[in-house]
Amino acid sequence: VESNVVAIDDDKGVKHITSKLDNTQAYDGELYIPGMDFNEASGIIRSYAAKKPKVVYSIFDCITNPKLPHYARFQQIPTVCQRTPHIFFNNLPDPVATIGAYYRNARDQGYEGVMIKDALSSYQFKKSSDWLKMKPSKDGEFKILKVFEGKGKYKGMLGGIIVKTGINTTEVGGGFSDYQREMWWRRPAK
Repeated sequence: VESNVVAIDDDKGVKHITSKLDNTQAYDGELYIPGMDFNEASGIIRSYAAKKPKVVYSIFDCITNPKLPHYARFQQIPTVCQRTPHIFFNNLPDPVATIGAYYRNARDQGYEGVMIKDALSSYQFKKSSDWLKMKPSKDGEFKILKVFEGKGKYKGMLGGIIVKTGINTTEVGGGFSDYQREMWWRRPAK
C-alpha cells in the first residue's frame, strides 16, 4: 500500500502552482478546493476571480515516460509536495478488506474517495481498468426535465440531462456511452 498522491497547496489559487513543478515533466492530476463540491470548485478555479480559496493540485502520475511502470513514474513526482491517499492493488494479502479499510479511512479524512492502481501498468491516455476510482454513489429516481447538446467531442449528441431532485434541479452529464448519446440525441424519448 502506497500513501503518496501529491498535493500542492497554494493560497493564491492556481497562479503559483506551476512554479513549484519541474517544467520538463508532464503530470496527470486534478485541481480541487478542500471541502467543496467538485463542480462548484471547478467553476471557481476556472474563473478569473483575483482571490480564490485554497486550491490543491493532486498529482496522480508523472507521464513524461508513459511506458515505464506506474511505480517508477510515481517516484518521479516531486517530493516537495504534500502527500495524500493513493493505493496500489498488486500483491495485497486481502485486497477487498485492505482497500475497503483504506477507502473508509480516506472518506473519514474528508476525501471524495480513492484511486486504486496497478503498479506495473504503463500510462494509458484513455480510461482503463489499470486505474479504478472508488467513491460513494447516489441512487435515485428523478424526473428528466430537459436534455442538452454536448460540446467538443459530443457536439451533435446528448451532452446530458437536467433532472428534478426534490426542490432543486441538477445537470447530469456522465455515465452515458457514446452510442447512448448518439441514439438518444437523434430519437429522444417523449
